[in-house]
Amino acid sequence: MRVLVIDNGSKYLQTLLNFLHEEEVIVLKWSTQAVLGAGSYDGVIFSGESANSIVEDEEKYEKEIAVIKSIDKPILGVCLGFELMAYLYGAEMKHVKVREALSMDIRIVKNDPIFNHIPVLQVYGDNRWVIDRPSVFFEVLGKSDDGIEIVKHKDKPMYGLQLHPEIVVDKTVAETLFHNFISIAKSYEYKQRNERF
Repeated sequence: MRVLVIDNGSKYLQTLLNFLHEEEVIVLKWSTQAVLGAGSYDGVIFSGESANSIVEDEEKYEKEIAVIKSIDKPILGVCLGFELMAYLYGAEMKHVKVREALSMDIRIVKNDPIFNHIPVLQVYGDNRWVIDRPSVFFEVLGKSDDGIEIVKHKDKPMYGLQLHPEIVVDKTVAETLFHNFISIAKSYEYKQRNERF
């Protein structure tokens, strides 16, 4: 399966890529024109970025917003990728305090294939944004005490994770989360291929 990872400057990029070692992965920097060809891949992952936010720099991420808006392929938005999705679809964001090196629980509030074989989700906090009020386009899948942390688009194969699954407390959970996304993408690809014939 061909997976495009759009790198927003994540310091966890290599860890993320390690979880995708069984797939054909292409990494492109967010600023390159080539990201506009994301529709030719079977799945797209938008990495996080710790220094900036869509809330403060909308024009900087126009290409990525165009990709999210236009492609009909499975998308996983991590951290900044989550914020890009939330911004595009009109969710209200709020900034939460730095929680460096502290673990926190994410409550799974709606079952979904992205959580298959994941009983508990504990993550390390960071300086970040959460959804304060979701848009009508999203289903809420997971929450922390700070706000909404995991969403799924109601009509598209699109997931947003404010948390960094690359640095969850239990690494087997991180591996399972990425594996689940790849399984969702493969099922979607298979379904699309059968509908064409």
